[in-house]
Amino acid sequence: MVTYILFNKLQAEREARKQYFCSALGVVAPIEEHHPDYVAYISNLPTRQSFLFLCGHNWEVSRFLWLKYPEYHSDITVITSCKWRGFEAQMAQLQEVYFSETDPCGQTRPRNGHSFGFAFDITDSELKFFNDSGGNLLHRIQHSYWKAA
Repeated sequence: MVTYILFNKLQAEREARKQYFCSALGVVAPIEEHHPDYVAYISNLPTRQSFLFLCGHNWEVSRFLWLKYPEYHSDITVITSCKWRGFEAQMAQLQEVYFSETDPCGQTRPRNGHSFGFAFDITDSELKFFNDSGGNLLHRIQHSYWKAA
């Protein structure tokens, strides 16, 4: 199973990011679960491991990991957020974690997505993941994001 959590601060990008998720994974119609702070897109792709993609500002992701992670527990967690710092305390509960590529200061710097055909600002890791069609899902994650834990 693959779950993609998109936090409400990115609400203006919601439809474009849903299309990204569906195109990147070859999903036609994911299940949508709407919550007060986020929307979850869930796909029952045939995978041996469960995957959780979190996309939002670092404080939103951090709060989610403290309060909601047990509901969405996964084998592999992939975080796309503005900063790496701030997640250290939650790492103990996560099995395997990948984070979007950052600059030397620990910031994720998105690019203008329109230059690449996306209607939202996209990170290098998201772009690499989208364009990597070789290998299974874990292979694509390992070649697009950096392993944090």
